[in-house]
Amino acid sequence: MANETIGHIIKAKRKELNLTQAQLAELINSDEYYISAIETGRRKPGRKFLVALSNALNIPVDVLLGIESNIVLHETVSELEKKLQKLSNEDKEFVLGIIEQLIDRLSI
Repeated sequence: MANETIGHIIKAKRKELNLTQAQLAELINSDEYYISAIETGRRKPGRKFLVALSNALNIPVDVLLGIESNIVLHETVSELEKKLQKLSNEDKEFVLGIIEQLIDRLSI
């Protein structure tokens, strides 16, 4: 992805999510013409716009910027976070304790 422009990355993710430019624009309080201008490289997005896109497309900002990232790790962490949210506080502490023990064991 590092060689792709930000516009190509946004367009690919938008299409993956089956969103039109108008639908994406509505999600981030923008307009479809601005989305189009960014996707075609006529405009460069600002920081606030990147954050809004990141949230709407569920993709890290570094990926939007085309910076090499370990997206697999990001997705794994997101999945673990969803599962942890379903646990009681006591169970969360237990799981975190196990993780800390594993980290300690692997750090030796």
